[in-house]
Amino acid sequence: MTVRPCLALAALIGLLLIPSELAAQAPELRADRDINDDAWFGVWQLNLERSVYHPGPAPYKRATMKVERMGDKVRFSYDFVHLRGGVQHLEWTGRFDGKDYMVQGIDEYMTYAYKQMAERTYEIVARADGQIAAVATVTLSPDGRTLTTVTRRKNARGQDITNTTIHDKMR
Repeated sequence: MTVRPCLALAALIGLLLIPSELAAQAPELRADRDINDDAWFGVWQLNLERSVYHPGPAPYKRATMKVERMGDKVRFSYDFVHLRGGVQHLEWTGRFDGKDYMVQGIDEYMTYAYKQMAERTYEIVARADGQIAAVATVTLSPDGRTLTTVTRRKNARGQDITNTTIHDKMR
């Protein structure tokens, strides 16, 4: 099944690329320790002026992301307003154990696998129908007020696409 470009882009907003050798060396972390810095938690607003979409333009008018603890797991909720006004809500709930957990709110079979790579960096591998669709690196700034995500994927023609998105902490 082919993932529709607009939905796939929405589902891939937070993804990264880390060499597999680094992933293999990273210690396994439990969800209750995955994000032990409370600065990760809260509501984040996409800063379109500072984000770079290649090729452009940005696929959204605005987007927010909420990160919260859910028992021994972490939940990421994404809300997007597309250029023509369509609204989309996605949720991912899982652990930072490198295993695939379903993304809710998209018709296609999409999973994210989160893994903490360093104290302020984590990796997300997005799979569509079991195939890697994108890899992203998410880094928390030293002051805890900015998340920077570098997402790498291939378009339908097999060309490399790299987007850098900036989220500012709202609360």
